[in-house]
Amino acid sequence: MTGQPPIPRLLSLVVAGLTILVLTATTLEAKNRAVLVGVSDYQYLDADLDGPKNDVRIMSDALIGRGVLPEDIIVLTDPSQGLDPRLTRKSPERQNILDALQMSVEQSVKDDTLIFYFSGHGSQAPDINGDEQGGYDEIFLPSDAKSWNGPIGAVENAILDDELNLFARNLLARGGKLVAIIDACHSGTGFRAIGGAGKARYIDPSELGIPEQEITESTPPSNPLEGDFVFLYSSQSNQRSFEYPLGEAADKSHWYGDFTRNLVNVLNGQTALSYQQLLQATSQSLRASNGQVAQTPDGEGTLLNAPVFGSDTAVSKRISIKKGKLSAGKLNDMRTGSRISLYEAAVGADILGYATVTQVTPTDANLEFENPDHAVKAKFAEIVSLGIAATLDINLKPDVMEQILRLGTQEDFASRLSDVSVRLLNGEADNTIIKADTKLALVGRDGVLDAIGPGSSPRLADLSSKDVASDLVDALDRVARKRRLEAALQTIESPSGGMSLFKTGITVEVEQRFGKQTAKGCKLNKNTPARQPLPNQSNASHCDQIWVHLTNSTSKMWDVTVLYIDKDSTITALWPQNNLSNRLPSAASKSFGFRLENPSADTGGSIAAESLIVLSVAAKPGDTRTVLTGLAGSGNNRAIGQGAWFDTLSSAMNPQETSRNFSLSGSKSSLYVDRFDLIVSPEI
Repeated sequence: MTGQPPIPRLLSLVVAGLTILVLTATTLEAKNRAVLVGVSDYQYLDADLDGPKNDVRIMSDALIGRGVLPEDIIVLTDPSQGLDPRLTRKSPERQNILDALQMSVEQSVKDDTLIFYFSGHGSQAPDINGDEQGGYDEIFLPSDAKSWNGPIGAVENAILDDELNLFARNLLARGGKLVAIIDACHSGTGFRAIGGAGKARYIDPSELGIPEQEITESTPPSNPLEGDFVFLYSSQSNQRSFEYPLGEAADKSHWYGDFTRNLVNVLNGQTALSYQQLLQATSQSLRASNGQVAQTPDGEGTLLNAPVFGSDTAVSKRISIKKGKLSAGKLNDMRTGSRISLYEAAVGADILGYATVTQVTPTDANLEFENPDHAVKAKFAEIVSLGIAATLDINLKPDVMEQILRLGTQEDFASRLSDVSVRLLNGEADNTIIKADTKLALVGRDGVLDAIGPGSSPRLADLSSKDVASDLVDALDRVARKRRLEAALQTIESPSGGMSLFKTGITVEVEQRFGKQTAKGCKLNKNTPARQPLPNQSNASHCDQIWVHLTNSTSKMWDVTVLYIDKDSTITALWPQNNLSNRLPSAASKSFGFRLENPSADTGGSIAAESLIVLSVAAKPGDTRTVLTGLAGSGNNRAIGQGAWFDTLSSAMNPQETSRNFSLSGSKSSLYVDRFDLIVSPEI
């Protein structure tokens, strides 16, 4: 973009699920400061959360791990266990939060960075000073927030976006840098929920007593921030942000904001990355853990492509072992079946041996040592390969089961699902099949149907079908296969796998050419702008064309495979086609395009969450080509592929594979994954 910098959504627009992480690059002389707010217990509102006070603990640990001094961190949260005793601690009341921000701004000088983090409830209230031009203010709710106070025309003790705007402007005027992270919701968009495992961090204005007529559409102000800043949001403006338990829901220590937990894991595992890369890695981790779009992080600001603070700080990848247990669990995205290497020291030292993760709790994991003697000697570990779930677990309620099983027995149906590695549970799985009008739909942990628009949750089968059970088995087979592929690719991209998020492979540029539906079919819009690269998350429509431009500016050769995952969870190979060579020599380029088709709602079309995935593998002269098209489709199509990475990924996707982990190391060449997520609107 050119011209004025963008107006941060936190400070001026409707924000549906915010997680503002304000992180920024530092110099040797610059100082990083942080104000971390986590509001779990509300004094006057019946709206308690469980995760925020846990969120600020793992966030503060991550900041310290990246070089922020404990004495420069102010934590405002409810009584919480495990916080570093060196931190300044206060209760998360309105005045304490504002005082902490004011003090941090006053202490900041040129090139200092202020990291502001908020985890708790958000909402919206009528604009007080008119800067929203007749609309509303986004508000954050500290622990002493009350309901709507008519005489003063405000939610009592709430913190307005206008107030945060003022602190931001004062900091930037001093030459400071702002990095903001917020895990809260601010959108009033409606959604249908079935009561999922999580809690949305949003309080509807009506619950605060705000008169409905007071809330109107707002127009963004025209006074953008000037300076160095970046804002990371936990979700898009039409989505919710959730917290979930990692263990027993009754244990409040098990709850964490989903965005915060995944973002912290990226910060802890990867030293050098930009804010944009941090956002992308977090988004990929969220999608892999949820299975579908529940919340999609967003970001903006002049520092989006700058290095994250602490990028020059050494981040240890070794995990401590205490009393034979690995000190990493679900909180750290540890998985059953993962293989680890063992060491006697935190740095250096030769590999002592190997062990496998057998059971994972929220904070640690049990190990099976290949050599029992190592159970005593091993003090540290590194991840060699992450396990992938062998089955897709589904909740299926009795009333839905009755409509599916018009013929046959539940045992027969369960057996057919077992053949495609899908397991039926009752209330214990993250995925649930529900009735949506005449169809069966799949919802995730959030329990929200159609989170990003009508029809966006996967429709699995039509209840009016003569053999709805077979249709459902086929659909779940595609879903399970897609989940395994995404889990494998997310593992490859995981910092713990040793992959650098700073790409050194080919350049992948995706271009969108806008189309329109005519009486004669799809045609390109004459007003389509000149070639303009798409971001990794973007919106598109029926009839649009997507062009992929591959450029090899390296001295190596690269073998490239391009896959597409549509709204029905079908994986299609777009490139190479017709047995053409997929090898891209040094200094070579390749372009190809395809058209998006998403019919109107009248013919079954709906909002679709789809993905374009580019897989590039380094090659040497004489190497056999790596072809990964066999990852697409199902059944016999799996046989079309070659190379070590094909063997690795197809093994990870094979539901009959007995070993549910795969090695990221060894003799395989480098594999890079470029992913572009599209929200495709249907024909109008």
